[in-house]
Amino acid sequence: MHGKNVMKKTKIKICGITSTEELKWLMEEKVEYAGIVLFYKESKRYCSSEQAECIVKMAKEQGEIIMVAVCVSPTLEEMKLVCDMGFDMIQIHGEINTQTISQSKIPVIRAYSHEHIPEEAYAKEPNLSAILIDSVRPGSGEAYGWNQLEQKDIQKIRSSGRKVFLAGGLQYDNVSLAIQIVGPDVVDCSSGVERDGLKGKDREKIRNFVREVRRYE
Repeated sequence: MHGKNVMKKTKIKICGITSTEELKWLMEEKVEYAGIVLFYKESKRYCSSEQAECIVKMAKEQGEIIMVAVCVSPTLEEMKLVCDMGFDMIQIHGEINTQTISQSKIPVIRAYSHEHIPEEAYAKEPNLSAILIDSVRPGSGEAYGWNQLEQKDIQKIRSSGRKVFLAGGLQYDNVSLAIQIVGPDVVDCSSGVERDGLKGKDREKIRNFVREVRRYE
């Protein structure tokens, strides 16, 4: 049955930050995870390695927040660079083989479309610590029917010892429903806390999103 995990604390990941100012906002709200898009220049949230290192350095010096490098089909060289930059986790979209994941020096979050969660999501792989369930077009801000997710798939992910991250069109006015239906360990928001028609995050939208999630603590 959906919603069994509503009473547990749902943690928050804000993805696609591009500045130390945005990181500061997240730390003020005690957000648990921050995501930075690396190597993928097609994204409007792309960060250069220099920008990313500056943000990660501030995170290490000033607060307790888990820094996540968000990558699309990263090479082994790129994964090593992520580790060297001081990230705590790497989130992988696109294609990657299990052998490459096994060589990561930091835990991996593997992202899949809600339409197809493959068997490899449940396979034995110690470095794979979480599965992120996203919309068909990651980063688009498109929501989908969370009730389409099979609870048996959610339970299989958890049975494999992995956390469930939920993304895809989340914002302050629908995140409560998503938590009730899916009961994820972490809700992941990017587009939903961005400035209307502009690049970058919106301070007030971050505050409202966090406040809505915290209602379940």
